[in-house]
Amino acid sequence: MRRLVTCKVRFGFCQTPRVLTNLEAWTRRRLRMYLWRQWGNGHNRYKELRRRACQSSGPR
Repeated sequence: MRRLVTCKVRFGFCQTPRVLTNLEAWTRRRLRMYLWRQWGNGHNRYKELRRRACQSSGPR
């Protein structure tokens, strides 16, 4: 992800910012799809989503 931010900073003044925005959106979708497939079945997906939600927002 850091590389995407670096590219965005480097090419921030380009003539076609929509191309970079679309590329970043596509890359994020592919990364999410990779994780979703890696987690396997529904039980593991639920467990991983709960684990990540608790890490980002703290204890509930």
